[in-house]
Amino acid sequence: MRHNITDGGMKAAGFNEYNDCVVRALSLASGISYPAMHKEMAELGRKNRCRTKSFWTDWADEWCGPRVNYEKGKMTVLKFIQLNPKGRFVIRIRGHAFAVIDGVIHDTWEQRPGSWVISSWEFE
Repeated sequence: MRHNITDGGMKAAGFNEYNDCVVRALSLASGISYPAMHKEMAELGRKNRCRTKSFWTDWADEWCGPRVNYEKGKMTVLKFIQLNPKGRFVIRIRGHAFAVIDGVIHDTWEQRPGSWVISSWEFE
């Protein structure tokens, strides 16, 4: 699996965040800047340096179309990438979200290939 270790433009935009994986993943997959996505999630109720609650999944459903949910044990990160070598996706695993763009994981650390994918959204 290929990885692009990135903060999604967070530090370059002057933010000092953590627990911002949803902001980063949505920003990277959608092409919306980190500051604009940070503001969007704040308007929906996200607090700085706090995990994003489940409201973001409804936002993603509206902006990218329907989510694909996977049964536990049916889809790993590696298998997802193999089945989707092209496209811009947000992937949700247990306790985390990250972007996959054209088969490359974009996140602040490397993801394990065997992690179970809970759901995904594709940006067009």
